[in-house]
Amino acid sequence: MEQEKTNARTIETIMSDVDENLLRMLEPETIRILEKVEKITGLPIRVKWESNNDLEYDNVGEIIGLVDVSGIDKDFHLVRCNPRFVGHINHTLVHESMHILRRWQAPFNKWKFLALPEQNLWTTIIGTKPQIKDELIELIKRGLLSPSESYNFFCNWVRDVLFTLACIPEDIRIEMSIWNNYGFIRKEQIKSLLVQIMDVSELYDEHYAHKLGCPPTLYSLKLAISSAYIIFACCTLGEITLLKQSKGIKEFDMRRRLLVEGLDKKDRGFIGDCSDIDRWAKMLGIEGWFTWIIGKENIQQILETKKGKESLKR
Repeated sequence: MEQEKTNARTIETIMSDVDENLLRMLEPETIRILEKVEKITGLPIRVKWESNNDLEYDNVGEIIGLVDVSGIDKDFHLVRCNPRFVGHINHTLVHESMHILRRWQAPFNKWKFLALPEQNLWTTIIGTKPQIKDELIELIKRGLLSPSESYNFFCNWVRDVLFTLACIPEDIRIEMSIWNNYGFIRKEQIKSLLVQIMDVSELYDEHYAHKLGCPPTLYSLKLAISSAYIIFACCTLGEITLLKQSKGIKEFDMRRRLLVEGLDKKDRGFIGDCSDIDRWAKMLGIEGWFTWIIGKENIQQILETKKGKESLKR
């Protein structure tokens, strides 16, 4: 009887906005992880199918899934999944659940979020990478970019680089943990990693940056960060051919350094993820491109709860 109650609650917890048969696709282990999320955070997971256009935070490739990690100001954690990858649903939900757990298992007063600098973004970026200004001017001269669109274009690519930086170190930790501890989704994990490898492999084409009309400096940063993840994925899957192809790219040494020198030897959870991001930013020469902010209103609310008070004792 107790098991029936648990399953009924789980059905309510992860009911999809589009496909009410979602639960039938889930492994029992996946359901237990979703229940763990709700037990630890006090909030259930909701699943919503969204097209790549709605999910897109990235100028290259497709997003398989994203999670909006909530504090107590929301009634649930929202996992947004791309319906094109419905066959990856167990891996996607486990991966996004681990994002939630990593943050919630850190003390609440240590929660912080990466944000663009409050002051003039252009001055901040050009001050550290002055060549970007000349690269944008060259794109305008070649008719690849209109003057009126240049600043928004610049901002979008900076955001893209920083979004990638904010995701990749933690994603590597999560995928390593899944590979070592959650063999029941090994087949789905392999499919997901291969999709990501093939998406980022487009970046290796020297003509691709020209097609996108991206300033080379920003493109190289995007390539270095994204491809660090691909090196990890290739090594994990034993995809030697793809790994050899990536070694021909001039950013290979930086990508190797990000993995070897840029990640803490020990996984310290969310706090370690933030330290890894800072370390990668310094290695890439973009440490001044963002700030860390505390969600003060949410944190104050959380700290007043029982969970928050318990967190401060950790």
